[in-house]
Amino acid sequence: MPDYGTLMIANLKPGRRDALLGAEQRWVAERQVHGFVGQAALVTDDAATVAVAVRFDSKDAYAELAADPMHAWYREHQAPHLDGEVRSINGTWHDISSPGVLLAEKLGRCFAEQRFDHLAELYASDAEFELHVGAEHDRRTGRDQIRDRYAQDFAVRPEFLRWEPVATARGAIIEADAHQDSPVGRLRFRWIHVLDVNGGWIRRDTVYCTGGTTA
Repeated sequence: MPDYGTLMIANLKPGRRDALLGAEQRWVAERQVHGFVGQAALVTDDAATVAVAVRFDSKDAYAELAADPMHAWYREHQAPHLDGEVRSINGTWHDISSPGVLLAEKLGRCFAEQRFDHLAELYASDAEFELHVGAEHDRRTGRDQIRDRYAQDFAVRPEFLRWEPVATARGAIIEADAHQDSPVGRLRFRWIHVLDVNGGWIRRDTVYCTGGTTA
């Protein structure tokens, strides 16, 4: 499912570029907004105009923020640095260059936040899954079976040390590294996902994992 968000375009008051960018960075760090995906700002060479792009993982998450009284904090700290009318364009973001990386980033958020039901928005209904962990070899078909496997593997919330997707011709490769608590202590897992993506869906997910080692 494509992300939803807004693009804000406005004129900057003279000398306010760094102050505005600092306010945007504080908002990202302090608010920890539900469904927030990312934010970027483009400032023209003469520092007269700024465009801020904000992405959420759904339209509902964006609407939830807009209805939040704390959203006034954002407006209060942003507005003093802007000059004149602010233009906002709301809508759906479509990743043109690398849909595989976009899906990989969403997959990582699902694991980190234990939002396994959201995997249905990433995997095709007939998606194939294959896991290699040492001598273990597990195969699943269909998004429900894939969801159940990941819900089992990440029943204890992982602490990700690394989640790095790289675009490929067929989708993406993800290098992952995480700590996870277990009955025998804190373990470290390293693994690689090979994602085949087509039509905006993960069609195949092949995982190669080292298994847990002492963290």
